[in-house]
Amino acid sequence: MNTRYTPEHDWLSVLFKSFTSLRANFNLFQERILLLH
Repeated sequence: MNTRYTPEHDWLSVLFKSFTSLRANFNLFQERILLLH
């Protein structure tokens, strides 16, 4: 595995973090909707 720092890897990690946080927020939103119904 290449451990050398590259901007591409940083971009991918940022994208992954934002995606996981979006998924978590969506799950919370879904739970709230289910509770309201």
